[in-house]
Amino acid sequence: MVISVAFGTRVTTESSIESRLGKDSKIVKTMNYFNEKFGGTDFLYVYTESNNVKNPYVLRQLKKIGDYAKQSPALGESSSITDFLIQLNDAMENKNIIPAQEEKIDNLWFFAGDNEYITNMIGDKDEDTLLQVRTKEMTSTALDQSINQMEEFIENIPKKVKKIELSEVNKEAKAEYYAYLVDEIISSLEAKNIKIENKEKLREELIKIAGTPDSEFEKDTEEFINEILTVSSLEIEDLGINGSDLIPILTDSIREKKSQDDLIKELMKKIELIEDDAIYLQEVLEDSKKLYRVEKK
Repeated sequence: MVISVAFGTRVTTESSIESRLGKDSKIVKTMNYFNEKFGGTDFLYVYTESNNVKNPYVLRQLKKIGDYAKQSPALGESSSITDFLIQLNDAMENKNIIPAQEEKIDNLWFFAGDNEYITNMIGDKDEDTLLQVRTKEMTSTALDQSINQMEEFIENIPKKVKKIELSEVNKEAKAEYYAYLVDEIISSLEAKNIKIENKEKLREELIKIAGTPDSEFEKDTEEFINEILTVSSLEIEDLGINGSDLIPILTDSIREKKSQDDLIKELMKKIELIEDDAIYLQEVLEDSKKLYRVEKK
C-alpha cells in the first residue's frame, strides 16, 4: 500500500491532485464538488493508492489517519469512505467498526448504490481514494506543523502487508502475529489520543486475550444466553417458538458442555420439533454463539 499526501487551498484546476489524476477522475470530481459546496472552506487531502482500497487493512489505516488528524488544533473533522462503511456496519450489525472480512465490506458497499458522492470517493478499479480533513487556519505556523506531523505519522504506517489466515498458522508461530495485531490496536488507540499508562502491560494482556480460544468466552450466564436468543430471534420466531422456552435448554447445554447431537435431541424432546427443524435451529444457535464469542473477545 502506498500513501501520499497532497495539499491544496480550495481545490482548483491547478491542484496537484487534479494534475496527477486528470479532470475526469471521479476523485477530482468529488473534490470539485466540495470546492463548490464549501467555497470558503479549506481541506487537507490524503491521497491513497493501493491494489484494493476497500481492503480492511487499507480502510483501517485511513480511519487511523483521520483519528490522528482530529487531535491537531489546526485540523478538524475528516471524511472518507470509512465513515460510510462504519455507520452502515453499525446500523446492520451493531458494530461501530470496519469489518475484518473483504466479503462483508463488499456487501456493505452494495448499499452505496447510485450515491455518487460515496461511489466517487473511490477511483477506477478500486485502486485509489481520498481522505479529506478540514483545516482551521491555512496560513498559520500551527497548520504547517500539523501537516508535517501528519506526514510523519503516515510515513510510519507499513506500506506492504501480507494477508495471513491464522487458522493455517501453527501454534508456535501465532504469537508473532498476535503481537502484530496488538500493536495495531495500541497504535489505533494512540491515534485517538487515548492515554495508556502502562503500554507494555496492556500489550501483554491483549496478546493473552488474542491467544485465548473463542470457546473460552462462551458462558452459561443470563447475558450470554439472552444475546444468543436476540441474534437468533427471527429464526426462532419463524419456527413458532417462544424464546424463553429455550433458556433452560441452552443454559444446560453450555454448562454441561453437551454435544450438538445432544442439543438437537433436547430440542426435539422438550420443544417437540421435528428433526429437520431441530437441526436447523441448532445450526442457527451455534452461529449466534460464534458471533457473540468473537464480539466478547
